[in-house]
Amino acid sequence: LDNVRGSSKQGTEFVEDNILDSVTADIGAVHLNFGDCAINELHQMTFTLTNHSSTDPYRFSWGSVPNITFVPNTGHLHPRCSKDIIAEFKAGEPVSFQNQAIPCKVGKIT
Repeated sequence: LDNVRGSSKQGTEFVEDNILDSVTADIGAVHLNFGDCAINELHQMTFTLTNHSSTDPYRFSWGSVPNITFVPNTGHLHPRCSKDIIAEFKAGEPVSFQNQAIPCKVGKIT
């Protein structure tokens, strides 16, 4: 993952310490920290998936986690190409995530 960056708005009610882990054998452990988030407001963080292979294309697919979505959710990465991914968090009530695993399947396309 490259270029992890995020943005959020300040509000009066917050969701505390939303630190998310995505763990796979292919991309390792990655931490997304949304910080304190206002209730019922969309918070986004953008990062880049990069295929460093010079020959092999890969497919990725994010698992389902309440209050969190990834755009795009699935896709292909051609050799030596990158794709920006938007992680979106929105909760209707206070929740807290500490080291929440978010599965991302990554596999070589044959």
